[in-house]
This record gives sequence, C-alpha cells and structure tokens, in this order.
Amino acid sequence: MPARSEEIKGDDRYELKHKLGGGGQGVVYLAEDTMYGGNVAIKVLHSETVSDPTYFRSLLMAEARVQTQLSNVQRPHANIVFIIDVRRLEDAVGIVMEYVDGGSVANLLGERARRKSLPVSQVVDITLNTCAALAFAHAAGIIHRDIKPGNILCRKADGVAKVTDWGIAKNIDIAGHGRTFTGTLGYMSEEALLLKRKSPLQIMRSEGVDWRADIYSLGVTMFQMLTADLPFDSEEATLHGAGWQQENLLASKDVDPGLVAIVLKAMALKKNDRYQSARELEAALLAWQGQHLIGDDLAEAWNLYDNKRDAAAAERKFQDILRRYPKDGNAYLEFAKFHSQCSREDDAIGVLTAGVEAAPECGRLSYMRGRLYAKRNSPLAAADLQRALALNLPEAEAKQARRMLARIQSEQGMQGSGAWGSSPRAGGK
Repeated sequence: MPARSEEIKGDDRYELKHKLGGGGQGVVYLAEDTMYGGNVAIKVLHSETVSDPTYFRSLLMAEARVQTQLSNVQRPHANIVFIIDVRRLEDAVGIVMEYVDGGSVANLLGERARRKSLPVSQVVDITLNTCAALAFAHAAGIIHRDIKPGNILCRKADGVAKVTDWGIAKNIDIAGHGRTFTGTLGYMSEEALLLKRKSPLQIMRSEGVDWRADIYSLGVTMFQMLTADLPFDSEEATLHGAGWQQENLLASKDVDPGLVAIVLKAMALKKNDRYQSARELEAALLAWQGQHLIGDDLAEAWNLYDNKRDAAAAERKFQDILRRYPKDGNAYLEFAKFHSQCSREDDAIGVLTAGVEAAPECGRLSYMRGRLYAKRNSPLAAADLQRALALNLPEAEAKQARRMLARIQSEQGMQGSGAWGSSPRAGGK
C-alpha cells in the first residue's frame, strides 16, 4: 500500500510544499521544481481512500496519458493544464503538472454557506476558454466526462481558464475496461445518469454518452457561476430537466434573457436539444458577448484617448479587450482605428492581420486593411478588397470597396498595356 498522503515526500527533483486540494482519486500538492525553478502541481494517488491501489495507479497513469496527448510542455494548449512529468514518489505515482496559481472556479465561488455568483463577463470568459479546451479534446476523440467548477482552474494574472483532471476522460471510439466512472452528481447529464441503470457491458461501453454530456456539464457550471446555486437538488429533479424555476432563478440574478437562453440550451435534458458541439456553444456566446459586453469596454478605451488624452492607457485597454475578446472582429477594428489615429499605420495593419486570422468572417477587417494597403499602393490591396466584397460588408463600405478595386484594376491594366486610354467605369459591379 502507498504511504498516506500526509507522509508522501517528493524526490530529488520535486520538493513538496503543501496540499492544494484533492478529490476522489488523488491529492494535489504544490511543489518546487529544484532543477529548473518555479512551482508545479503534483497529483498523487489518494491512498487512504483507495481499496485497490494498483487499479487506481493504472487510472492515474491513464489520466497522464490522456492529458499528455492533449497538452504537454512541447505542445501546450492554452486552456488545458499541461503535463510535465510522471514520477514515482516513495510508493506512490505522481503526475507533475503546470501550476495554475489562481485556484479553481469552485474556489472563486466559495464555500457552500457563503457561495457567491461571479460577474457575467468573467462567466463568459471562463466558459469560452472551457469551450476551446473541449473543442480540442472532442476533435481528438476524447470526452472529459467530469466538467465542473472544481476542474476548471483560473490563472491569477489574466484570468485564463484551464481544464484539468482528465482522470475519467474516455476515448469516444474505444470501450472502457473494468470499472467505469461517469462524472459528478449535480453535473451529470440525463444520459450519464441513466447509464447507471444499464447492464455492466453497457456501462463499460458508456453507451449513449458522447461529447454532448460535456456540453451539459458546462451548461450546469455556467448556471452555478451565474447564480451560485446548482440547478437541481437531486437525481430525479435532473431527470425532469430545466423549467421555469431555473429560468426564474437566472432572471432573479438579472442575467440577460439572451444569456439565459444560451445556458438553458446548453443544459437541455435531451442531448439532441443542446448545442451539438463546443464550437457551437462558443459561437453563441461570442455573438452574445459582442452585443452586450464589448461595447462598454471599447467606449472606455476611446474615452481614455479622446477625453483624457492618455494614449498609453487607451492602448493598454485595447490590448486587454483583445485578450478578453480574442475572436471579436470589432475589437480588432477599433484597435486598428486607434493606431491609425495615432499615425501608426504599420501597427494598424498588424492588428488587422491578427484580426483577419482570428475572425475571418468579418469582412470589414479585410476592407480596412485593403484601404491601408491601397494608400501605400501595395499589390496586396486588391486581394483584401475582393475578400471583403465576398463577405457581408455594409452597403456603404461595399460601394467604396468596389470603387477602389475598380481603380486598382484599371491602373494595373494600364500599366500592363503601357497605354493610358479612357478610364473604365467607376464603381464597377
């Protein structure tokens, strides 16, 4: 049997400092990496509650393999806690992981008796980060199966959320072996709860449970972050699904109706009624965020520049907006306009280029970059204007883009022929 967790010590590289927390499978410690410096987290077998330590060691190793497959030091994913090493500490196995200093979302919510909801902007940021992690995992064929506040960590410096504890994650295409875990009560979907009532073989195969169970659990987590409460107080209540009580509780916390609809759809009882992918949930949140949150932040940035004459503070605010809204095309547009007003066209083009990559469906980004390229007589202008016109530009900008493109094509034609004839139609269609 492994030593009790209180007696477990580090090794010649990792010096254990103190316990950070623990769950059903392991205890997590803060440790110092004496070779390279800095802190790491080490998850160690929870020996005092394990009747079959050999089996749980195999689970811990399986968790390490899954998490390494998704994110490690060589291939870190921004929203998944990455694996550094796997070590044997005395008689125990320890997974050495990235240390996320801000604690879990469960820590942010607080203890049950004093639990508090989180600001809406923070809830949306955490959910978007979690969506990115789940989309990556699901594309790799892996379901987390235990999304909850305790398994989402937040970095203190910038609030970036990272998903951890892949101990019961399951490959979508491969049947499990031996005992099977399906999640945490309160966050389990209907299909995960009903799985417990099926045959051992069906349980082993997790029949009926797919990636949409993670969508449900994330919806419940959103509900809890917004209200400080779980939507259901029992397994039977969960199996009845969300209704007016849950909707009213969200409304009582002044949650916008549009966001209420997103939460309720994510945690719909039947999996076919939920968002069908993490990307679909992410898109709905980004659309809501762009309509309801980003406007105030952009107004504050422009106020710093226009009224307070503090260009440095305004630039920092724009940079913070891009960090918080990394896929919002309008954020890139406004930051580029700021650079243009500061006579920094190179910086404006750089921001627009990042925006085209982050939000390729936003035609105004290509249009604005095309205008700046045209001002420099760059051959890149025509491609940007054509790309912008292929997307849904506002009519006034589309008209200007057609005129600019016609002029560029006319000049190119005249240069190619070596003759200056009559000008082609302006504003060609």
